[in-house]
Amino acid sequence: MEDGRILALLEQRNRDGLKELWKKYGTEMSSIAFGICQDRAEAGEAVNEALARVWDTVPPERPRELSSYVFLLTRESARRTVHRHHTGTMGDPYRMDEILLELGEVF
Repeated sequence: MEDGRILALLEQRNRDGLKELWKKYGTEMSSIAFGICQDRAEAGEAVNEALARVWDTVPPERPRELSSYVFLLTRESARRTVHRHHTGTMGDPYRMDEILLELGEVF
């Protein structure tokens, strides 16, 4: 399916837009995410996050080059996923409490 049609479906909030986006760009998205994450589960998480971001941002965004936009979101999501998984801040409420205490000392 052409990018213009995929964008039109997304703008109409039609979930078929995500399905078509996945059919067209899913392999490349997975490859980009795995290249950054080096872990299949983390790469899958990053791709899901990227798809959710596409859904949340189109509209109001209407990228001229859909593939570039999708791949950019995938790279950003993969980097965030790696950061979450490897900095000890993912889902750890005690670590978050420590961070908030440190911030309180700074401010």
